[in-house]
Amino acid sequence: MCKKYVCFSKNILGLASAVALGLSGYSLQAHSSENDRDHNYGYENAHEQQYHKQDTLNRATPLGYNKYIIIMGNGAYNSPDGTRFLNGLEGGDGIAFQHKVMGRSDAEIARLEQQAKSFFAQKFGLYAGSDDRITFTGFQIDPRNNVRAYSVSDEDTPLSGWEVASGGWQMTVVDPEGLTLGGEFAGRAIHVDPGTFFVFGDHKIIRSEEENKNKSEDAIVIRFKTGNPYEMPKNGGLILMDLESDEWGKGSIGGSIVNAVSDDGLLQSRLRSVITFPPLPNVN
Repeated sequence: MCKKYVCFSKNILGLASAVALGLSGYSLQAHSSENDRDHNYGYENAHEQQYHKQDTLNRATPLGYNKYIIIMGNGAYNSPDGTRFLNGLEGGDGIAFQHKVMGRSDAEIARLEQQAKSFFAQKFGLYAGSDDRITFTGFQIDPRNNVRAYSVSDEDTPLSGWEVASGGWQMTVVDPEGLTLGGEFAGRAIHVDPGTFFVFGDHKIIRSEEENKNKSEDAIVIRFKTGNPYEMPKNGGLILMDLESDEWGKGSIGGSIVNAVSDDGLLQSRLRSVITFPPLPNVN
C-alpha cells in the first residue's frame, strides 16, 4: 500500500523507462550460444538499417493504459518576463489561440471562460473579478518553446514530432502575503505564496498531413486543469496536471521544465513530459 502520489510517480517513471527502451528501435533477443548470435547477426543488422530509414515511429500502448504520449520541448527566445507564456504571464489574453488554433467562436470562448472561472471557484475558492489578491486572464504557451509530441502510442508519429499548441485561462496569486485556499481545500490550512497559479485549457497535438491521411480528426485535443496549487519557479520545476479526453477519458501529465537564461539573454526552456490515460494503469 502506498500513497497515491508516490504510486503515480513510480508508474510514470516505469512507463518512461519502458518507452525509452521502445524508442531505441532494437529487438532484445536471448540467444543460447555464440552460434545463435552469429546466425541472427545478418537479420538484426538489416533490421537496424531498415529502422534508420524509417521516418515514423509506431509504438503499442502499454498494458493497462488506453494511451500514452511523450512530449518534449526545446526553445530559445526572448521572453518579456522569463516565463513560457506568449507575451508574458500577464501580457497575453489567449484569444488568438482560441480563435485560430482551436477554431472557436466568440460564444464558445465565453462559455469556456465561464467554465474556467467556475472551476477555480469550486476547486480553490478563488473568484475572478471579485478578489484583488488574484489575477485572471487567458494565455497561450509561446510557440517558440517548440513543444512537440515525439511518440504517440498506436500512431505513426514522424521522427520530427507533431506540433503541440497549448492555451486556456490562468489565475495567479499576486498578493505579497499569499493566500489560504478555500473550495475543496477549505479547512486544510493550505497557504500558497505569491506567484502560485492555476490553469484550465487545452493541448492540441496537430498531426502532420501525411500521417493524418487515415484519421477522421486532424488533431488530438486534450483538456488540462490544475489539480493542486501550481508554483513554477523561474528556473523550472515539476509538471503534474489532470487531463481529460473525449476518446480516452481521464488522464495525467507528469514531467519537468528546466529554464535557463543564456549569455545573450534568451530564455532556454526544456520540457520533458509523459501523458497517460488513465492516470494509473488498470491492473484487473
